[in-house]
Amino acid sequence: MPPIKPETFSATLEGANVTPVFHPCPGCVDPVTVTIPGAQGRYTLKLAVDGATSSARVATDTDRLVFHVSAKFTPQ
Repeated sequence: MPPIKPETFSATLEGANVTPVFHPCPGCVDPVTVTIPGAQGRYTLKLAVDGATSSARVATDTDRLVFHVSAKFTPQ
């Protein structure tokens, strides 16, 4: 797996910057909690980070996660 450049990582939830919640590092697993507003609806989390390809070129990896909230969750 090519290494990432952690300083290029960004995350937005419905356009709001949530980057500080994450702590990216090459090869790490870092569970995080992102609070999704309690209202019903569709919420999009967008992630992006730059990394080196096997040919030493820089590429940006982007992911888009969509959450569908159908009812307000009340912790027990």
